Amino acid sequence: DVIRATAAEAPVTVLYRDDKHATRLRDALAAAGVDAAHVTFDKVPFDSVWIRDWGPQVVTTLDGGQRMIDTRYYKGRDEDDVFPTRLALERGLRSSRPAVATEGGNLLSDGAGSCIIGSTVGTRNATSLARLEQLYLANYGCERLIELYALEGEPTGHVDIYVTITGPR
Repeated sequence: DVIRATAAEAPVTVLYRDDKHATRLRDALAAAGVDAAHVTFDKVPFDSVWIRDWGPQVVTTLDGGQRMIDTRYYKGRDEDDVFPTRLALERGLRSSRPAVATEGGNLLSDGAGSCIIGSTVGTRNATSLARLEQLYLANYGCERLIELYALEGEPTGHVDIYVTITGPR
């Protein structure tokens, strides 16, 4: 359903590890009436399915272009960790690797300068909120950084588990 709705509005890229899964998904999409002209399949190595966390974070630059941010990911998930830089190279986009590790689930932006991070970001990066404010402004354009405490007992500390931003207002 998600791919069908998205493909009607924009191109969709599906990542897959092996041909068996790609074939099954192509068949399912065809059976669901998805227009295959708007869906591409890329076979790439990856370690986990959590692309929301390890995938590229795309920002609009001051000159109106785009840049992919490749933040450090968990040790031992090497394929996930290098994927955004590989993708940027393939797509001809600039990429950067900031001095702050942030999984995608721990960074939300309203697209208008306000960003939310989880309190675990400071701990993971062994730095202060004041330093995080500098890093997020320089790398993501976050003029206002809001830090929320992680849910008690939730192991990732990600903010996307309990909050979302629907737009600039």
